[in-house]
Amino acid sequence: MSCKSITLLALLTLCLPVAAQKQRDPEFVVNEAAFSLPLDWLDPHAVFYLPWDPIYRCLYETPLRCDPNSDVLRLETHLLASLPTLKDDGTLLRMKFRNDVVFNDDPCFPEGKGRKMTAHDFAYIIKRHIDPRTKSPYYGSYLGGYLLGARRARRKAEKDGIFDYDAEIPGLKVIDDYKVELKFLRPYSRFPALMSMTWLSMIPREAIHKYGSGVSTHPVGTGPYLYDGDSSTAKKMLFKRNPKYWDAKSGKDLGPLPWNAGVRFNLVKNLDIQEKRFSDGDLSVIDLYPIQLGHLLDRQGLLKRNVMPRGTRLISAKDDQLQYIAFNMTNKILGKKKVRQALALALARKRIVHEYYSGNGDLADHLCPPAIPMGAPGKLPWQFAERDLKRARQLLAEAGYPNGKGLPEFVLETSNNSDWEKTLTESIKESWATVGVRIQVRLQTYPQFLERVRKGLPEISINYWLSDYPDPDNYFMMLTRTSAPRKGVAVDSPNVGFYDNAEYEKLYKKSTKLAQGKERGKIFAKMVRIIQEECPWIFVGHKRQTALVARGVHGIFARSRFSTSYSRVWREIPKKERR
Repeated sequence: MSCKSITLLALLTLCLPVAAQKQRDPEFVVNEAAFSLPLDWLDPHAVFYLPWDPIYRCLYETPLRCDPNSDVLRLETHLLASLPTLKDDGTLLRMKFRNDVVFNDDPCFPEGKGRKMTAHDFAYIIKRHIDPRTKSPYYGSYLGGYLLGARRARRKAEKDGIFDYDAEIPGLKVIDDYKVELKFLRPYSRFPALMSMTWLSMIPREAIHKYGSGVSTHPVGTGPYLYDGDSSTAKKMLFKRNPKYWDAKSGKDLGPLPWNAGVRFNLVKNLDIQEKRFSDGDLSVIDLYPIQLGHLLDRQGLLKRNVMPRGTRLISAKDDQLQYIAFNMTNKILGKKKVRQALALALARKRIVHEYYSGNGDLADHLCPPAIPMGAPGKLPWQFAERDLKRARQLLAEAGYPNGKGLPEFVLETSNNSDWEKTLTESIKESWATVGVRIQVRLQTYPQFLERVRKGLPEISINYWLSDYPDPDNYFMMLTRTSAPRKGVAVDSPNVGFYDNAEYEKLYKKSTKLAQGKERGKIFAKMVRIIQEECPWIFVGHKRQTALVARGVHGIFARSRFSTSYSRVWREIPKKERR
């Protein structure tokens, strides 16, 4: 997913019960994700907007999830009883659901009592995405070209004007109340990772039948909270503790989950106001952006003294973002490997990462960010990682451009026109000028950039990628032929430089047949070495997740949308404030 600037921020409040085994604060406030959609749109099947994930996860749950106690996005079971198994070279997926998951009480059920969730509910959700009336933004990306029979079922619904939910789909087989089998048209090893995303949130058929599109304002799920629509307004969303949460016992010694009485999301537009409210004790956690780090952190990346209340903790965790500079491989000059290698060696990457991320970023040696477990054996150092101007000039000379002579002035394009981006482009311009390479900069908005990408116009471009799903495949697919821009196709096209390597394609196809593990990791390592040598991209850096956590706040380890679990966050009341 291409990254876009975030300007509208939400605040999350957790109201915590005092009557637990450890005395807890009755109110808890957390800065959360960005909003740009109506506050009453709570249907995760019909909306594609990743920053809403933490909200959806208050209400709904997914078959798999990522470990909430780690900044490494490792898949673990949740609604499933065990991790799914891939068979037949990645074209068959078998899974077994737990038999103790219960939907929350709601009038859509007989006598208002929630029933057990079964494999039939999972099958219904898959069919709801196929149903054209749902207008699912996920159908085309995750189901249409993969699930056997999905396209035929959708075409029939479009022709008949209604989708038959009772009709069989060849690729979707419910074996019994808790077992499901999926059959794909081609290897689909990424599907387990997709099962951790909120697009597969479990919503009962009864709720859709009773409320229709109104389920977006009357959500029904299996999650730890219930939506308090009566108290919510245009400026805030309120959720209350689910007293019958099916997974309450996993709270163990700290009491039943969730460990708080409610959640409140507020709209806030100003970062300065966030910081002020945190300093005043009104907020318990705030996410930080690089633009804030200069006045909050010192040169060692530590929180400055006296800028925040005593006991404030700084989280700096692994993130799943990649920043890269792409070369257009159809350009006769940039298509020469030695030119690209020279530009990689000439780039002051350490300076750029330090300036752009204010010291809170990691240098990138390949595609996959540190938050995504790749499974490759050992480290994969990049031979063009360290700046070496002498070697860069030598490679340019070998390519036929000594000291840059004979090179045109290249155009470096960006996907936004912020002051932040201007600083970055100036650093790149200065770096390459030292070896005689001249560039001019084209700053533009994201829609303008996308339009030029689809036409194949950028020569050199600065790009960002944030995981759509927590799996290395989401990064290695970026340099495949199918990820290159195509006319008339309005989707993200990460292969903006039209890279095409037969050996890379062969290895990628092989990786899609394998589940997570050592064998797939070995293939990824081979693909990394190809890219490191070819240099179709210059890997720049990975942003780190940074947040301020107030004194006494527990249960926050990282801020990934894939592993957020607000049912496990609480704040202990200081002894002097206890009754």
